[in-house]
Amino acid sequence: MIAWDSAEHTLIEKWTNDRSLPNLNKLKKRGIYETLGSTAEWFAGSVWPAFSTGMPPEKNNVYNHIQWNPQEMKTLKPSPDWLPVKPFWRDLSTRGIKICVVDLPFTYETEPVNGAELAGISTLENLAGPSYYPGTLKSVITSKFGKPPSLIEPYGCVSYKALTELRDKLLKTVEHIENVTLELIKRVEADLIIVNFPSTHLGGHRFWNRSCMKDTLSDIEKHEFENSLKLIYARCDEALGKIQSAIKNYSHLFVFSLHGMGPNTNRSQILEGMVDKVLGRDSQKNSGILLQIRNSIPLTFRNKVKAMMPPNIQDFLTLFWRNKPLSDYGEIIPIEMDLQGFIRFNLKNREKGGILNESEYDDYCLKITEGFYGFKNIETDNSIVQDILLAKDIYGEIPYDSYIPDIIVKWVQTPIDNTNKFVSEKFGEVQWTTPGITVDGRSGNHMPEGFMIVDGKGIDNSIKLSNAHILDIAPTIYKLFDLQKPANMTGRPLF
Repeated sequence: MIAWDSAEHTLIEKWTNDRSLPNLNKLKKRGIYETLGSTAEWFAGSVWPAFSTGMPPEKNNVYNHIQWNPQEMKTLKPSPDWLPVKPFWRDLSTRGIKICVVDLPFTYETEPVNGAELAGISTLENLAGPSYYPGTLKSVITSKFGKPPSLIEPYGCVSYKALTELRDKLLKTVEHIENVTLELIKRVEADLIIVNFPSTHLGGHRFWNRSCMKDTLSDIEKHEFENSLKLIYARCDEALGKIQSAIKNYSHLFVFSLHGMGPNTNRSQILEGMVDKVLGRDSQKNSGILLQIRNSIPLTFRNKVKAMMPPNIQDFLTLFWRNKPLSDYGEIIPIEMDLQGFIRFNLKNREKGGILNESEYDDYCLKITEGFYGFKNIETDNSIVQDILLAKDIYGEIPYDSYIPDIIVKWVQTPIDNTNKFVSEKFGEVQWTTPGITVDGRSGNHMPEGFMIVDGKGIDNSIKLSNAHILDIAPTIYKLFDLQKPANMTGRPLF
């Protein structure tokens, strides 16, 4: 199983059709090719936990690489003490399946398994530091291939030079993952191999288009930039060919992406401003002096300092800037994330500092929902909110035992334009401080569909799968090993 993290299926189709990805094209022509539905429509960060557990986020409670912890009243990285999830490959390991797993996102620290596993090496959404099982693998891999390239995403609009340096690091990361995988294939006679290439993910965020670049480019530089993402996909295709040759005799080969990539539609940087307008409050003005001082430091400066620090300090600073003192949380808590807008209610008997009564819950849901739909782009007069999902509608009751947000906002699926404000007739205007771009400088962001190519025993291109979903992948693997899937998995075998 080979994952191209966040690879966009329309690019896969384009570049296999023109043979820019020759190895993937061969697999696609003779095997099953399908797009995959995912949990990313409402929770962009939920796809890897959904894949690894076979459960959607409302069941496994993991929807982002940092998320709200109501007991701590903070956004934190998920950890086993409050979000214990077990990936299916570790379960299979206990059932006698020998595994070889390389750097899958959203994975806790490695533990003893039947086989080998590496976690937190180069993946973007690591939940623990680099870890290896068996532990001797660390010295073996480091001595043979050196340390993996450090994938630190630049923040905001950056120079052409910074982006070309990032592209080169992404290409080197593919090479590193390829080398580690080939080494493990020689060392471990595994029944199940799962490998993730993270470069297509960060590459999609930063090389989707030129909207978030500082410099004016020459024609040659424009061509080089616009070819960057294709280079990354092509290098993954080269790695795929080498891994395929090294395995030689496989029963089934999966190449997949759990969600895709497209133009950035994220408006979450105005989420708190919209909440303030609807509720008639001013979070910045009414916050404590510590938070005011903290917020006075420009984001670009914060992120430049953070980028110079070791990974553990970076994690600390990320959470430090996102969290507030307990006294600064009101009845509604906006949680700015990478794509959708999340709102958590500071509910009594659920949140540690809960102040909202259960009797007020529905009124606040209605007030925020109606208020948000009224905000429009001042240039186009179109709503900036496409849809809103309530946690109460998912569970059928107020979710006291859930970690997911109470309100999930899906922004309109159009790219960020040059508008500098959004206006509600009832509540006034909210400023957009970076017209034409998002504050984080990502030109691309996630789309809900992934893809899957399957080759192997009993597989040919005449097989068509209907409504294939990422939740179906783990049950399919259990069936291929002639094992019963865990009862809590919600998907079904695809073939």
